[in-house]
Amino acid sequence: MLLSLSWKNIWRKPSRSLVLIAAIAIGLAGGVFTIALADGMLKQRNEEVIKQQYSHLQLHHKEFYDNPKIKDSISNSTEVISYLLDREDIVALTSRIKFLGIANSSRSTQGLMINGINPEDEKKVTSVYECLIDSSSVYLSEQSQNEIIISTKIAQNLMLVFYQYNEKCKNELIEIKFDPAILEKLEPIIDILIRSKASFKDSLRTYLSSEEYEKYAEIITEQSSQYSLNKKIIIRFNDIDGNLVDEAFKVVGIYKTSDAMFDNMNVFVNKKYIAGLLNVPYNTSTEIAVITNDLKTAKKTTSEVKVKYKNLLVESYFDLDPMSVWQNEFITIFYNIIVAFILFALSFGIINTVLMSVMERTKELGMVMSIGMKKSKVFLMIMYESVMISLTGGVIGMLIGAFVSIYFGKNGIDISMYSDAMESFGMDTVMYPNLELDFFIGITILVVITGILSAVYPAKRALKLNPSEALRSDA
Repeated sequence: MLLSLSWKNIWRKPSRSLVLIAAIAIGLAGGVFTIALADGMLKQRNEEVIKQQYSHLQLHHKEFYDNPKIKDSISNSTEVISYLLDREDIVALTSRIKFLGIANSSRSTQGLMINGINPEDEKKVTSVYECLIDSSSVYLSEQSQNEIIISTKIAQNLMLVFYQYNEKCKNELIEIKFDPAILEKLEPIIDILIRSKASFKDSLRTYLSSEEYEKYAEIITEQSSQYSLNKKIIIRFNDIDGNLVDEAFKVVGIYKTSDAMFDNMNVFVNKKYIAGLLNVPYNTSTEIAVITNDLKTAKKTTSEVKVKYKNLLVESYFDLDPMSVWQNEFITIFYNIIVAFILFALSFGIINTVLMSVMERTKELGMVMSIGMKKSKVFLMIMYESVMISLTGGVIGMLIGAFVSIYFGKNGIDISMYSDAMESFGMDTVMYPNLELDFFIGITILVVITGILSAVYPAKRALKLNPSEALRSDA
C-alpha cells in the first residue's frame, strides 16, 4: 500500500516531477554515453595494439632491448617454437628477425626497425597486412626477396609521397557526401602535383576560408596523397660479423595503423631473404610473438613459459604495454567519478522536490499521524517517493544512453579531422562506444542509494512535525 501511495504522491504535481525525472534522465544518459565512449576507445586501442604490434606475449633474448642486434637472438628458438606450438592454449605464433637499420631514398634518410617476417605466419598473429592503404599495395609472400613494406609516415619522411587533387580524388570526396561548394573552390589546383604536405596545405589555405580549412584540410590532404610504389630505397645495416651491408629494396606496399609511433619506425621484409644478407641461419629469431586463446589466458601462459625458459625475457601484453594497465585502472576510477558527480548534482534537485512535496502536505501528514500512522511508515513513504523518482529518471536515462551507445557502437563516430592527434595516442579515427551489462547493474544500485540518501533530510523534517500543529497548518 505504501508503494502505491508513494507513486500517487509523486504525480500530484506532474510538471514538477516530470522536470526532475527529465533532468535525471538527461544527466544519466550523458554520463552513460560518455563512459561508453571512453570504454570503447580503450578497448579499441587494446585490441588494435595486440593485433598490430604486441600480440598476447613475446619472447626475446634478455639483452635484446638494450640494443636490438642480431647477436642477441634466441639461441634455442627451434625448441621454443616447438614447445609453444604443442600447447593447447596457444592459437598461433610467428618468429621474427628484428634489428636496427637506416633507409635512404634519393631525397632523404631515416632510422628504422627492420622486421624480417614469415609472411604467412605473420598474418595469423598481426593484422598489418589488413592495413595496406593503396589498392596497388601488395603484402609480402614466402617468395619475396628484395621487397619491402613501409608505412605512410616513413614514405612521407623518405619523400616517397606526393599530393595531387584530381578527378579521382574529387569523385571519392563526392561519394562520402563532401560539400560540393568546397570542391568547386579547389578547381584551380586540380591535377597540380605538389611534393610536400606543407606546400599542399598552403595551396588549400589560399582557396579556403579559415573555418573551411580547419574543418576540411586534413580530409582533402589525406584523399589527395599518393605514394610512389615500386620505387627502390637503400637499406643499410650490419650483418652478424659487423660488416656494413647496403641493399636495394623495392617498395611494394604502404601500410597505416592507428599508432603513429609504430608507423614511424617499422618496416617489413622477408625473413628468409634478410637472414641471407645478415649471414645467419634462416631459423634465427630475435623475437617470437604469440597469440593465446584470449587475453586472460595470456597471463597464465606467460608465467608458465617464464618458468620453462628462465634464460629468456618472456613478457605478456600487460608487460609490453604498461600504459594499457594504467588506462584500465584509470577508466574504472573515471566511471565512478563521472557517475558520482552526476548523481551528487542531481541529488540536490531530488532533495528540493521531495522537501517541497513534504512542506505542501504538512496538514495531510499531521492528519495521518494523528489517526495512528507510525512515523516509521511516514519515513518509508517519503523514502519510496525519492527512490521512485530517482529510479524512473535513472531507468529512462540508462535506456537513452544505451540506445545511443548501441547505435554509435554499430555505426561509429568519425573524428578523422583529428586524425593526427588520435594517431599520436595510438587510437583509431573512428570510435565505437562499448558498454558491459555489469555497468548498468552498478548504476542502478547507485541510483537507489542516491534516492535513499536524498530522502533522509525531507523525511526527518516530516518526522519532526507535531500532529496537532500540522492540522492547524494551511499547507
